Amino acid sequence: MTISQLENLHFPFYDVKDQLKRVVYEQSRQAFAAGDRARDGILTKDQLVRRQQDVRETFAASIGGIPHTDAPLHATSTGIETEDCYSIDKIVFQSRPHVYVTGNLYVPHSVADSHAATGSTHAAVLFLSGHNPEAKHSKRYHTVCQYLVRAGLIVFAMDPLGQGERFQYRTGERRLLTESYEHEHPGTQCWPLGESLARYFVHDAMRAVDYMCMRPEIDPERIGVTGSSGGGTQTAMLMMADPRIAAAAPGTYITSRESYLYAGQPQDAEQIWPGFSAAGLDHEDMLLAMAPRPVAILAVNYDIFPIEGTRRTVARTKRFWDMYGCADRLELIEDPHVHMYTDKLAQSAARFFTSHLMQRSGDPEVSCIRAVPASRLLCTPAGQVMHSYPDARFIHDELVARSQELARQRGRQNDEERKASTREWLLEQIVRGRRFCDPNTRHLSHFQLDEMRVFQLLWWSQEGIMNHGYLFRRHDRMRDTLPATVAVWSGGTTALRPHLDWIRSACAAGRAVFLVDMSGVGLLEPYPFYADDARLPYGTLSKLTTDLLFLGDSLAAMRLHDLRRAIDVLCELPSIDATDLHLYSYGRYNVYTELIGWLDDRVRQIRMDNPLHSLSQFVESEYYDQYDAMGLLLPGLLRHADLPDIRRWANVSYNFSGQE
Repeated sequence: MTISQLENLHFPFYDVKDQLKRVVYEQSRQAFAAGDRARDGILTKDQLVRRQQDVRETFAASIGGIPHTDAPLHATSTGIETEDCYSIDKIVFQSRPHVYVTGNLYVPHSVADSHAATGSTHAAVLFLSGHNPEAKHSKRYHTVCQYLVRAGLIVFAMDPLGQGERFQYRTGERRLLTESYEHEHPGTQCWPLGESLARYFVHDAMRAVDYMCMRPEIDPERIGVTGSSGGGTQTAMLMMADPRIAAAAPGTYITSRESYLYAGQPQDAEQIWPGFSAAGLDHEDMLLAMAPRPVAILAVNYDIFPIEGTRRTVARTKRFWDMYGCADRLELIEDPHVHMYTDKLAQSAARFFTSHLMQRSGDPEVSCIRAVPASRLLCTPAGQVMHSYPDARFIHDELVARSQELARQRGRQNDEERKASTREWLLEQIVRGRRFCDPNTRHLSHFQLDEMRVFQLLWWSQEGIMNHGYLFRRHDRMRDTLPATVAVWSGGTTALRPHLDWIRSACAAGRAVFLVDMSGVGLLEPYPFYADDARLPYGTLSKLTTDLLFLGDSLAAMRLHDLRRAIDVLCELPSIDATDLHLYSYGRYNVYTELIGWLDDRVRQIRMDNPLHSLSQFVESEYYDQYDAMGLLLPGLLRHADLPDIRRWANVSYNFSGQE
């Protein structure tokens, strides 16, 4: 047997590549069904009001809380552009101190004249951009805003984090390549903090509503919100989070968690809300949170957000408006088109908002719609906040501050009490929802690799989840009972070549080496159904990890359980001396070995090559390697402890080699 053959070994015994998906989908379906049952039990207005409160509270908790600040907005106008029937006021405000938000305020001339003459206030709509790098000043979204303003509505179109004039990452001339990666990159760093990037998106949008309420020509009681795709997500979040919204038109986003699950799509970081599905919440709850206020769901038939889920969600929630005798306030508007905020949807949104916010019917004048050059819509002198405001704070600054704040909080706690509470919390994360079973270990095959004998093992880590591993030992020590080292690294048994020298040296030193494929690793890496490489950002493992997060679980917690069970399997082997057990990891996989090394008293020593020194280091690094990162992060761990704490508490010896 060659090393290449071992790395590419397959076996027909069990379909281990599909098991993670099967288990995640099964648990998700159970959560979706429980949510349906809970919503079906809402029979009165009082029960609906309680559900609405639960939705608001659960959503806020799932994203780590919405930042609280009553800091001044320091809103300024940087210029006004005048068009045929409206003006565009270019606005910059601070959602949090030194966090600059850019936006265009479209004001119809008729509204400005009316306000100047009588002091009257008017209806307005907050427009939230989807994943377009130009955001508010993209031709498509600028066109949608024209449909709204030409219908007589004031429109405030703001740039989300990482888009438009709010790019977040640049070192010299370097910038992350797409707006989605500008979200994914910091979004992954949010998980150890116990947060979702969504908290920053929703807070910026809420502060935009604060700004609109300050404008003398806007009626605070008549503010609506709309957006498409990522803007539809932000609209849905605002529907749940901000009771000031008088009407909402989420576009090309509302479907159902189950429909989207089977679509096989990953989610952007701000669209991931840990524990949301576990709490029985779904897209239906985003809608019912608004009842009886008017809602128009804008949908296209050929969307990445499945239309069948959209139709089911709307049909099931319509009865909540019926309770108030206003079923006409919930409507579904469809366009046979691909994923975008189409002209038809824009015109329908204009009709919807003028009807419900202005009590007026009719269509906007669209014959004179023309694109204003993007250069005239820019709010900052240099076209980017980062080049225009030396004191600007970006998402990296926010995450560093949060990480350091949690470090200070940990430092103020009694160390022994924190050690005990962290241990209890960590064990709960590892065992939560796992269905324990006998490992029923399979000894599949054995091979000769130079001076070593290699044994292939397969066992149950929990019901529905098998793990796999290779046990290496010197051929001339086959009759001996050997101490053992359990090893983990990215790629597992499919990445033997870079680690072969270490395996040989450990075996030559008289130890057996048990290389473990935890869930999603090595031969257990799932079939790719989105990106070719499952470990890439937005790859298959990222998608399945997202589904686990919605379930209040994580791939990291599952793998920690796997590693504990692998130790159980190893210690049952008669050829292994279980009194001298070591753990070995390469790279950032030391997160697994250190946590289990602390929890499992059978471990005597941990060796780490090129380890991650701390999770705080990971969170506070402006740039980091995103490859194979999602499965490493246990949500909320930094609220309890960091890796240096674990090393101080663990009753094991450490052997470091290099440091990431």
